[in-house]
Amino acid sequence: MSEKENLLPGSVHHGRQPHFQLFLHFRRQRFRSNPVPCACEPDFREGFLLELHPDGRGDLARMADSRSLLSIADKLHVTLVRIDPHGETTLLSSQHIEWRHVLGDTNGHFAKSVELFGVGEESKVIVGVLDIRLDLIPAGQDSSWIPLAGDVLEAQLDLERSRRAEIERRFLLYAKHYWREFLQMRDEHKDRLVKIFAQDEKGVHRCVCSFVCPLKAGRLLDSPQHAARFVTALGLQRSQPVGGGVRAEIWSSLFAFLAVNQGECESHAVLLCSLLLGFGLDAYVCVGTKGRGTSHTWVVTLGAAPETVTFWEPTSGQRYIHQRVNPEDPPSVTQPMNKYPYKTIGSLFNHRSFYANCQPLDIVEVCSFDLSDESRWKAMSEEAIKSISGPSPDWIQCVPLCSNPVDWILSSNEIERELRGLITEHRQVSGQV
Repeated sequence: MSEKENLLPGSVHHGRQPHFQLFLHFRRQRFRSNPVPCACEPDFREGFLLELHPDGRGDLARMADSRSLLSIADKLHVTLVRIDPHGETTLLSSQHIEWRHVLGDTNGHFAKSVELFGVGEESKVIVGVLDIRLDLIPAGQDSSWIPLAGDVLEAQLDLERSRRAEIERRFLLYAKHYWREFLQMRDEHKDRLVKIFAQDEKGVHRCVCSFVCPLKAGRLLDSPQHAARFVTALGLQRSQPVGGGVRAEIWSSLFAFLAVNQGECESHAVLLCSLLLGFGLDAYVCVGTKGRGTSHTWVVTLGAAPETVTFWEPTSGQRYIHQRVNPEDPPSVTQPMNKYPYKTIGSLFNHRSFYANCQPLDIVEVCSFDLSDESRWKAMSEEAIKSISGPSPDWIQCVPLCSNPVDWILSSNEIERELRGLITEHRQVSGQV
């Protein structure tokens, strides 16, 4: 790999160097390379075994034919991360790589130099070139292996791209029609935070529903409360535009967010909503404002009864019970005192639903969260959302959580032994023993 980012003077502290690290995701399989020192040409020499059918046993007696493998449209997601001497991580690139070119080789080999583009405002800038080699196992040793003709592969890829472009075009037309209908309901609707599209780390605008994916944590997280605590442990990072001005809002994909272990509030809310959906809760990401009117996202879960509403703050893990204030009640009626920091709400969504708040007031305290009431919430067509979110596009892949490689019992014992040794040494030096 040749990296075009040079080391800056003063980037090495206390004898340590900043490092680069690659993270890979393919069909619910996650890998990471060993860290390598930052250099103009960092030496990544890594090999990873990617299973094409990780969730099934398959037919172990024979090699899958090239035409059946052609139907696997999932792409290889690669992220490049920079780790500084103090442990701070920075996402440098997020790239999707088409692996199916290997199906056209007689021996099942494919080599390519992949240009890695930056993220955010640098999404059009090449930050490096990654040399990769793909080997299909055991295609080279299987006499029954018949490679695809080059025109067949290109025809399939062109067909998928054209279908995807048509789906996106139709959804955009539907979204514009949906927005016009929403504006016709009330003049003040134009000022509400109804966010239908958001920009990902690659600079591509996606439907916000496509960022959410139900994520089952298995035995890694015991409860929704543990999931909230896990999300808050990830760092909060605010991206700033070059030259100041309005904050550049970037909604990271789940894999990029987990690879860098920090991100914007929106990324925290999307991850928390995905985890709560995995626990079977009716969860949605809320888009609105808090405090002095600053934009904010948080998560809401709805119970069986319409009045059972719980807010989840993704940056702190706190939970708030929403008790609706009825603005039509006379002053003599005691109103509930809500302690949450949220001020207004414009819309909420998950992986299969999108609702715009069309109530007379968008103040959270007076809002009803009965989503079945069409006079209060304008729903987007679930069929339209399903079309843009599936079948699985390259940026929508459920990313599994990885268990902690550190044995906390052994680590705590080791830390305790080191502390005892340091205390004993200190007492001997100071003459206390």
